[in-house]
Amino acid sequence: MTLAPDRYDAAERLPALERLTAIFIGIAMLLPVLLIGHAFGIRRPATPVTSAQDEASGV
Repeated sequence: MTLAPDRYDAAERLPALERLTAIFIGIAMLLPVLLIGHAFGIRRPATPVTSAQDEASGV
């Protein structure tokens, strides 16, 4: 892992690229699961918003 090298001319780029590649692979693996969950998720019926008449001020 390259966080803060002692000398910037000797910094390794390969660990950073490997980590970035792993992040993209992880996102690519999770994306189908999220899309399937969204497509086949439980749909709740929409309930109409009604004003509460039991308030003391009647607002």
